[in-house]
Amino acid sequence: MRWLRVAVLFALAGPASAAEYHVSPAGADADDRDGTTPASAWKTLAFACEKVPTGSHTIRLAAGTHVATRTARPKSGVSVVGAGTDPEKGTTLLASKDWPLGDV
Repeated sequence: MRWLRVAVLFALAGPASAAEYHVSPAGADADDRDGTTPASAWKTLAFACEKVPTGSHTIRLAAGTHVATRTARPKSGVSVVGAGTDPEKGTTLLASKDWPLGDV
């Protein structure tokens, strides 16, 4: 009977909800930021990929030019979405000229 109560508690809790995280050229890769709002956005996709947990989460890249200096590998279930392809209002992701392509 005890295991039934535990199973019911887990069923009532339900799955963890999906969250949105933000990356912006004006952000900062700092541990005191949580990336959950545009105001607390991280600066790089690689940093966001390290911080965002596995699950049905979304990393939103703000409009502007993002320069990648290292490989970004989102965890399982995590989506990466840009602001569109319009050159004036969209998202551009560039590799830094100093990025050692050996770590791809």
